[in-house]
Amino acid sequence: MKITSKPDPQTVKQEKLLVIKDSYAHCVIPFLTLHVPEIDVIDIRYYNGSISSYMAENGITNVLFLFNTATFIDNSAIMKLSF
Repeated sequence: MKITSKPDPQTVKQEKLLVIKDSYAHCVIPFLTLHVPEIDVIDIRYYNGSISSYMAENGITNVLFLFNTATFIDNSAIMKLSF
């Protein structure tokens, strides 16, 4: 999912952000739109593509991992991430 907004130019700290998340992030993302004009969102429970390729194709250099602690510890989908 891609979310675009038009925040006040004086509050923009970066142009793009990738949020890798679970449902815990739903309440936080609206606040991010006040500071970042383009936010890409990936829920790794449902995404099977290459995240690094996605980032390269979309010119993204900043990533925010936003998870409920229990999900982060117990969910095997997190293993899809390779560094």
